[in-house]
Amino acid sequence: MLKKLKNIIFGNPPIEMNHEFFGKILFMGGDIPKEDDYWEAELEIMEAKDPITVLIQSGKEGPTNKHVDFYIKCVSNLDILFEECWPIFEPRISSIKH
Repeated sequence: MLKKLKNIIFGNPPIEMNHEFFGKILFMGGDIPKEDDYWEAELEIMEAKDPITVLIQSGKEGPTNKHVDFYIKCVSNLDILFEECWPIFEPRISSIKH
């Protein structure tokens, strides 16, 4: 009864999974599957001074081998990744006033 009351007041606790590659990941979705459901992980990359947050678009079943392969490909060459992402960041960075 107390657990049900807590869930009503605070919402359901997040779903956690210990993924064999990504480690501890949290599900960011609801009980009803939606296209924008995703998992969130924090991972260390040698070239970065802080952990990076990785968002993995997937349902409650969790990331697949295709997600792992895509991640590995992306971080294998950070220069290419930066080039690919630059058009997204450039307008925001250019608008920052010094």
